[in-house]
Amino acid sequence: MSLGGTLTLDLRTFLDLVRGIVRSVVRNGFKKILLLNGHGGNMTALNALVGDLSAELALPIALAIYWIPPQKEFAEILEEQLSVAHACEAETSMLLALRPDLVDMSRLDHIDPPREWAGVRSDVYVWQSVADWSPSGVAGVPKAASSDKGERLLKAAAEALASRLRDGAMWSRR
Repeated sequence: MSLGGTLTLDLRTFLDLVRGIVRSVVRNGFKKILLLNGHGGNMTALNALVGDLSAELALPIALAIYWIPPQKEFAEILEEQLSVAHACEAETSMLLALRPDLVDMSRLDHIDPPREWAGVRSDVYVWQSVADWSPSGVAGVPKAASSDKGERLLKAAAEALASRLRDGAMWSRR
């Protein structure tokens, strides 16, 4: 929010929105739900919601953040970072693969982003505005991005998630 152009929901609205979507999917006959998250800042809220909804609906509900199942593959593809940060080598690469018209690599010459996400600097969580630790909103190395890497990252994420779904172990209640 501190950098403009961002929309956000307060926590109650976000949880109610996801809860409503999950209930709708269940009413349409689905017996297993996977919520796939793309924003690290949503994980704490979604972890809590998944527990509540699983108990309420008596159904297995899984939660994944797209870059965690393929973290080994992501680390092998990326050259300057180990995983996803913020408008970084990984995210910029995936956007170059999907919508290159939305990326202006020449604008990267004017920024000097931190190489890591602010949250990994401490073992104690203290909320900070993105602008507090990155005036540009970037963390990581977007200059290292390429559409080829983006295609490989997207494929790795899809394959890792598909593997988990086919395996079925995540649905086990043991």
